[in-house]
Amino acid sequence: MKSLFKTLSQLQFVLVLVILSTAFYVQHYCLFHDAHHIFLYLVSNIAFVFIEVLIVTLIIDRILHDREKRAKIKKLNMVIGVFFSEVGNPLLKTILVYFRGMVSGAGRMKPEGSIAGSNHSTDMSLSFRFQGSFLVLMQ
Repeated sequence: MKSLFKTLSQLQFVLVLVILSTAFYVQHYCLFHDAHHIFLYLVSNIAFVFIEVLIVTLIIDRILHDREKRAKIKKLNMVIGVFFSEVGNPLLKTILVYFRGMVSGAGRMKPEGSIAGSNHSTDMSLSFRFQGSFLVLMQ
């Protein structure tokens, strides 16, 4: 029912615009009595409509895409914030309690590979290997 109402209201809107356009063309003819001029510009305006639609469609599509992307990022940031405020930080604290060798863990991060002569912007040849252990407790 709602889609029928929406279609009817769109049809009414289109009809109002066509009637207004016709009224302005009739008013123009009554003032200047130049049908050739009216039809010449009518054809040129119709020819330019496709370019106008293309430009407007591209601009509106870009605006909607950017707005959707910003809304998605905002929602994702809210979800991440809620996770860390409600679950994440206590979960990390709980995990760190059962981590063996937490104090000396920083000394056990050993680089593998060489950074001499490597281009850091394109080559990630330095990797880290952690030599520790985790105690996993199941409840």
